[in-house]
Amino acid sequence: MQNKKTTLSECIIQSRHRNVNKIAIKYKKNETWQDLNWKKYFETCEAVGLGIKELGICQQDKVAIYSNTRYEWSAADLGIIGIQAVTVPIYQTVTLNDLEYILNNSEAKVVILENPSLLKNWNLIQSRCPLVEKVILIEGKQNSDCITWDQLIDLGAARKSRNEHEYIDDCKKAKSDDTITIIYTSGTTGLPKGVELTHRQAISEASEAFPYAGANEEDITLSFLPYAHILGRVEHWGQLYIGYTIALPNQLKK
Repeated sequence: MQNKKTTLSECIIQSRHRNVNKIAIKYKKNETWQDLNWKKYFETCEAVGLGIKELGICQQDKVAIYSNTRYEWSAADLGIIGIQAVTVPIYQTVTLNDLEYILNNSEAKVVILENPSLLKNWNLIQSRCPLVEKVILIEGKQNSDCITWDQLIDLGAARKSRNEHEYIDDCKKAKSDDTITIIYTSGTTGLPKGVELTHRQAISEASEAFPYAGANEEDITLSFLPYAHILGRVEHWGQLYIGYTIALPNQLKK
């Protein structure tokens, strides 16, 4: 029986105490499945969150993720939520007009891009998105305009060395009615419309739907929906709440 949590941040804190032999994330790197246990997953989320905070992001600031579903997406989401910022997911297939609109409408200050292909899209509209201050690139070579994923992790590690408990302390400050994400509609009937969701709504879904379906920490699920889609996001949050393993088929090529 799960003890009812009131925020996803409580679940983040709890995740670091899960059995180190339990796998949180399975992902592919160069055609080979890699395993990430709960301890390492938490540490990655922590480093990403603190790295983003080092870039100047404060409570309730918006951070956009423009990417396919992958483990870095999951870690970024929990890193952002942990520091009490707000995740703005963007479909990787969105039109340039909608990309521009969502970034401006949400007032995103940081954009996390998956790869050089999506970076090209960003470059076409960046002059019209004046509120975006920093760009993080998950895959691709370092360039003067972007912070790489590895650099972000290093920023977070350096910040933790100055305050070991900062991320956990931030998680503990979360309130159930704090906004954690703004999910935009597809825009098929006009401009995309942003829906704000709170810890309370995410916990309600995760704590009721997954136990009802009989999900437990021994389960493994293959995650293929985009995390800009609410059902994909619920699966991600349910994993954090229950403790089952998520397998992500997207390739990491290095």
